[in-house]
Amino acid sequence: MDGHVSTEIFGVFTEGLLSFFSPCVLPLVPLYLSYLSAGREGEETSQKKVFLRTLCFVLGISSVFALLTFSASLIGSFLQEYREVIGILGGALLVVFALNRFGLLEIKALSREYKLPLDLSGKKMDYLQAFFFGFLFSFGWTPCIGPMLGNVLLLAASDAEMAWLYLLGYDLGFVLPFLVLGIFTQAGLNFLKKHREILRYTGMAAAVVLLVFGGKMIYDNARSIAALKSTNTAAAETAHPYLDAELFDQNGNTFTLRQEQGKVVYLNFISTWCTYCKAELPIYQKFLQDNGLTGYFLMSNTMNGEEEEAIYRFIEEYDVEIPVLIDRKDQLFRHFGINSLPTLFVLNEEGEALGYISGALDEAGFASLQAQVEELLQAE
Repeated sequence: MDGHVSTEIFGVFTEGLLSFFSPCVLPLVPLYLSYLSAGREGEETSQKKVFLRTLCFVLGISSVFALLTFSASLIGSFLQEYREVIGILGGALLVVFALNRFGLLEIKALSREYKLPLDLSGKKMDYLQAFFFGFLFSFGWTPCIGPMLGNVLLLAASDAEMAWLYLLGYDLGFVLPFLVLGIFTQAGLNFLKKHREILRYTGMAAAVVLLVFGGKMIYDNARSIAALKSTNTAAAETAHPYLDAELFDQNGNTFTLRQEQGKVVYLNFISTWCTYCKAELPIYQKFLQDNGLTGYFLMSNTMNGEEEEAIYRFIEEYDVEIPVLIDRKDQLFRHFGINSLPTLFVLNEEGEALGYISGALDEAGFASLQAQVEELLQAE
């Protein structure tokens, strides 16, 4: 393994570790451990069982990462296409968890022998349940960790033979903290045995978190479906409706790509945390300026996982001179199916996409891109 590949693997490992500490994951860690360490009433849960459940939990997480990374496969494409529906169903299941924990909902069928492999009572959890628990929660994390996982796609596209290694690097960075916590969970359990009154309150707190988290998953994904339906309806009335998507520049002014019809436009989708985007940024700017081309950076609060002020800090810190367009409703990110960063799209004079490139380019890469664009324009 050469030094360049080693550096990339270390990079995706670091991004996986940072994903664990994201606002979508870290605050819920106590909740995960409380379920993974749960046993029947009066039954002592051994440290070995807790660790094995945690191992199954992270295997559930890893399976989702693998499906998303290799999204070109039939199953991965299905998950990508129906991610909103899956998110709503997952959110609904979490709400059922919460209501059952509050005692407001009782499903008698689940107490029979043919019950589903998920115990909604929260009183115990076997290994198969722990696997599905990790699988389910992974869909709720995608707004925060999806963009960083996208960099694995970028590297995998550049070297298909090493794709599995890049995925493993990211996956290890993300799940190792869970495994470490799984090893030392018993210390926390011993504390709780001495303070059993805490369990009554933590159980209710866990139910509240489940209810809020599940409700948010339902709301966010339902809103996404509504936005997509609205976009599809508008498409029947307007040619290339994405050109009318309302964007905002760094000064708060509204902007639409339809204003640039008649020009060849370069759209570079980036984020504040993307290491490869930062490395490519000055090269992209120089490429546009030297060739007198029209181009923009496209950014989104959702992809950044931060408030909009982070974009303004990014512009100042990295001396961004090319106009930055903020896609607050993720309309262009969704239309162009952005799942790895940076991704560069080129639009012709009618606003149609000539093509795109995922991954950072160097000077030679941009020169080659420009030659290909000129050939495509001449062929039209």
